[in-house]
Amino acid sequence: MLRFPHPQAGFLRFLAIGVCLLALSFAGSAQAAVLAITGATFSPAPTGAVDNTTDITSFTTSDGTNTDLGGVASVNGIITQEKPPTPDSGVRNIWGFAGSEIDGPNAALGLDVGHGFSNLKAGDLMFGAATSGVPGLGNDIFIIEIGGNDNFTVLALDGSGAVIGTPLNITVSQWGNVGTDLTFNGDNATNNGNFGPATANLAGVGIDLVDLGVVSGSVAGIRISGTSSNNVDLMAAGYTIPEPASICLVGLAAATMLIRRRAN
Repeated sequence: MLRFPHPQAGFLRFLAIGVCLLALSFAGSAQAAVLAITGATFSPAPTGAVDNTTDITSFTTSDGTNTDLGGVASVNGIITQEKPPTPDSGVRNIWGFAGSEIDGPNAALGLDVGHGFSNLKAGDLMFGAATSGVPGLGNDIFIIEIGGNDNFTVLALDGSGAVIGTPLNITVSQWGNVGTDLTFNGDNATNNGNFGPATANLAGVGIDLVDLGVVSGSVAGIRISGTSSNNVDLMAAGYTIPEPASICLVGLAAATMLIRRRAN
């Protein structure tokens, strides 16, 4: 039996495509703003100060709370200001007092705020997936450090690790206290021992792709660059996972169901 398309089928397809385009336009329309992170949640949730492996599961700025986060999948070119002697990796690491050291660049992988770098001078942090941004201010990319007392520069990277956009300078005044402390040990720079335990607050900033000079397209990672006198005690970095694709799928699925129902 021949079936002829229902006259409303074209309209429904157009409507579904329109939903997709609208969602994508919202995702790329975030205005430039570096916002202080003023709250965060973790898993497993610490009962006091963070002192072991724990992942950041959300962060809050003045623009709202972001809960769907992605972390660092690979790390390249890590240089710390002072290198510890052997048998360490040549990278100064920090780790939660109740946990064990993750030696070398792998301390930055994932969303763990219980492991990181002391006095990070330079390094490329590649995300688990490229991000094209999410709606709202200061929500696309987040960075967590100890103390919130460091100035540094952030650059956007494409999928090949090449710099895109323009440099963004983060200053001490832009850090926010996330409301949780970290009790930690760290590699000494001058001998084979460790320092600690020490306790300091975790601090964070949320930034947009346009802050990095990326007004279209996507960002696959970031390059962090310190100065000769100021470097970052980096504990975590990552991105908010965009949702427009799921909105498109819902719209297209609904339109397809209506078309089939009317055709029958």
